[in-house]
Amino acid sequence: MAILPDPWLDILIAAAVVAVMAGRILFTDRPLPVDLTNAIWLGSAMSHSVLSGLPPTFFINTKSADLAGVFNPVFAFYGGPLLALFGLLTDALGHSVLAALDVLVTLAFASAYGGTAWISRQCGLRGRLPHVPAVAVISAPYFVTDLYGRGDLPEFVALSSIPLLVASTVHLVRAKSWTPGPTVLFILSVIVFTGSHNISLVWGTLIGLTVLVVLAAIPRSGNPSIARLCAVAGLGMLAVMVNGWYLLPDVVFGDTTAVAQVAMNVGSTTASSFFDTPALLFNPFRSVPSQSGTAALYVQAPVWFLGWSTLCGIWIWFKSSLVELRKWWTALGMLLAALFILIIETSLWNLIPTALQVIQFPYRLNGYVLLLTAALVLVSLLAVQRQLTGANRSLVGRGLLAILVGVMSISMGTAIWQEWVPQSCNWVGVSCAPNRSSNLTPPHVLPLTWYGGNNYTDTTAPVVEVPADRSFSFSPDLIDTRGDSLAGTFDPPGGTQPFLTNITAGPELVTIGGGIERVGRSEAGMAVVRRVQPGDGPVRVVIETADNPATQAGPWLSLTGLIGVVLLVAGQVFLRWHRRRLAPRRAADGGRP
Repeated sequence: MAILPDPWLDILIAAAVVAVMAGRILFTDRPLPVDLTNAIWLGSAMSHSVLSGLPPTFFINTKSADLAGVFNPVFAFYGGPLLALFGLLTDALGHSVLAALDVLVTLAFASAYGGTAWISRQCGLRGRLPHVPAVAVISAPYFVTDLYGRGDLPEFVALSSIPLLVASTVHLVRAKSWTPGPTVLFILSVIVFTGSHNISLVWGTLIGLTVLVVLAAIPRSGNPSIARLCAVAGLGMLAVMVNGWYLLPDVVFGDTTAVAQVAMNVGSTTASSFFDTPALLFNPFRSVPSQSGTAALYVQAPVWFLGWSTLCGIWIWFKSSLVELRKWWTALGMLLAALFILIIETSLWNLIPTALQVIQFPYRLNGYVLLLTAALVLVSLLAVQRQLTGANRSLVGRGLLAILVGVMSISMGTAIWQEWVPQSCNWVGVSCAPNRSSNLTPPHVLPLTWYGGNNYTDTTAPVVEVPADRSFSFSPDLIDTRGDSLAGTFDPPGGTQPFLTNITAGPELVTIGGGIERVGRSEAGMAVVRRVQPGDGPVRVVIETADNPATQAGPWLSLTGLIGVVLLVAGQVFLRWHRRRLAPRRAADGGRP
């Protein structure tokens, strides 16, 4: 008799692996990478805003004019929906941003692991085999690096959402009827993926569509109906619309920001080319180049799983009974090879369209390398499983499974080492906080780890020279609790000559009115204004979110999308309840409707 039913055993295994990989976040107060510390602060800052109304604000407002200023549109261009979720979790958990981080990281690991295992089971893997591709994902060097080395929480969450998005999509396409659980998981994964990280959204969508086109070209039986595909696509669009308040201004105005001008420079993609060498990429033991400024930036491919899949591929090519799987394996192998070439051959980036240069570093493609590697492992396991089913069990299949045990042990062992051993915070107390609890500053005070500067200042307004003695700072304490408007009487420098302010956002996101008006920006991107009327003395000033088609239509898109998905899920819940209520009556009537 089994100790636990199969589903519960699967859940227990998944929970144990997730707890191990999230252990450093869950069970310790060790120092975290700079970017992760900054993300914690952004989540804390957003938590003070979201309770004051929706949609969330675009801005952070701080007392540091040179590093951030007021009306700094970070949330308009950098993971606004994810950070809003972070803020809501913080408020729901008693205003504890660290507890919210624990939940968010755990859910991300669970999404990556559970989504991959779900895909594997839908594709036909049985028993404990669906856990193997899931381990391939979360033990991959770059996956661990994203959280514990680079500390890029938005990218980590976006990458983690992809397996769940794919798994829930496959379920909805193939299911006879939709049920609330998978529908909700699909909606949430779409919202998280499209609202976490711009680079992941662009490249993840591009690679996902490429994979879809390649795999769709492989002949197979049982193609889904056009009506079902349209229904899934329609639901996906509703979920994307929920992020309309963020995505619309992001798409319309993103190219005008200071950081976009840097990111679109081809030279920035080759500045770290020492990460893109074959010797490093295919090193079976995790290592970091001596030139790296980040101690724990491991960008190796999942070499052990790749090697095992290659052995399986050679075997598959000589098995006439595995012709269909041979086609899938070959297609995935070609896609992986294309990604490797793009990572290694940096000269190809000169041919890449400007819009795709936002990736900044080619090694970021390793996030998709690890996902395709997991897919290759899945196809290889399907081949092995077929050869171990029935009376004639292949000795080669058994041998490949035995090797796989060693591969999983090495991969998980080195992943745990990577999580705990390397120092991911080089300069404790200078560039990093000594522990994750010590840097929780109020929303108007930047953490010591902040280095982003004014990345999202406008670059379209004219640069206006201003004398050093003509400046005026608006206190963030006077901005409303939501963080997006200020109205009051102020006494700025007299005369109609321009003066510098600490307002960061450009005219597309912030209007400045009343007794002063915007005339341009400084070299650093801060707003330069002047009095409307000559003279001096107090004047009425109004600063607020700009009214334009993008900022106005975005919230309405979000509201429409939210109402749509809520009504759809509520309808499914009602139908499920109604059917269960009628089930006993139908049984008593002999199954008649």
